Amino acid sequence: MGVNIGAEIDGKNENFERPVIIMKVYNKETMLVLPTTGKAKIDKFHMPIEIDSVDQKTEEIVKKIVYVKLTQARVISNKRLIRKVNVINEEVFEEIQKVFKDFT
Repeated sequence: MGVNIGAEIDGKNENFERPVIIMKVYNKETMLVLPTTGKAKIDKFHMPIEIDSVDQKTEEIVKKIVYVKLTQARVISNKRLIRKVNVINEEVFEEIQKVFKDFT
């Protein structure tokens, strides 16, 4: 997502990596994304979702709660994407779409 300015969310590591959910692909080069965080945020600006995650110690798939940051929507270039981390199920994605639409 890049270096933050003010209250924007920052990424980690030298590449400023941040997991995102791709909400809409506009064309082959740009898309609308919502970043996620693992830090618990219980308010109207964050939506908790359950995802499958790989435990780094056991390499087993475990359920994990992450929080979609509804206030940090960004249009980004596909060149910012480093790797595919996960795929959420269709029902969860549709709920995110509804909550995001109602939020904006």
